[in-house]
Amino acid sequence: MRDWPIGVILGVTVLFAGTLAYHDLQDNDIPIAELTHRERIEEAALTDSIEAAPRVFWVSAKFDVSAYCPCERCCAGFADGFTASGISVWKHRYFVAADRDFSFGTVFIIPGYANGDPVPCIDRGGKIKGTRLDVCFANPHLTMKQNHQAALNFGRREITVKYWRRSNGR
Repeated sequence: MRDWPIGVILGVTVLFAGTLAYHDLQDNDIPIAELTHRERIEEAALTDSIEAAPRVFWVSAKFDVSAYCPCERCCAGFADGFTASGISVWKHRYFVAADRDFSFGTVFIIPGYANGDPVPCIDRGGKIKGTRLDVCFANPHLTMKQNHQAALNFGRREITVKYWRRSNGR
């Protein structure tokens, strides 16, 4: 028997370094085709059986951005240490609370926050509607008082924010 990876022996589709290998069990478990990521997307666009992957692009828009920390004062009755997505506030040092129009995982770039690095949306807020965002200051290396002061220092700003939008509108 050949020395094939266990995924090939079991007839499972295996992913190696961005290449998808298709296997045929009737032909002694030998790979019959290898497609690159680009070829898979092109093939998906040509067939009805596979849904084409949506394109992702950056959108810029004006947002009213305010800051908070995970303390009782900022979060009222929701200061349990978890975001609306169920993720601990201490897992991500920087993250965004956004309207339900933005699914969890939507990525934002907010000038003046997180050193301009992309941050995920993992939280919601009762007053977060439309083009309003809350940025969280939850640095586990700082005290709660220091996090609260960092949120106060950020304050509330109307700024142009970039975010990912898929071509399918989600």
